[in-house]
Amino acid sequence: MGAQKAQQLMVMAGSVLALNGVLLLASPARFATLRTYSWLPERAKAALEWLGHHARVGRGVGALVSSTGVALLVRGMADVEPG
Repeated sequence: MGAQKAQQLMVMAGSVLALNGVLLLASPARFATLRTYSWLPERAKAALEWLGHHARVGRGVGALVSSTGVALLVRGMADVEPG
């Protein structure tokens, strides 16, 4: 995999993580409701439900995920040459 492709993946993953982390940070219960899909494994659904009911932990996880996403975004965009 080339350096450009790795940077693109970092930017894409970083933006997804940052957005979902902010949503989880803002409202864990709504995040759990929005992100529970029928195709998810039962353990993932249970984890989302647990995060939805434990707002303090959910907000902590949201802060961690959003900061990780921003770090990936910054790292992925750091070496990009404009134009």
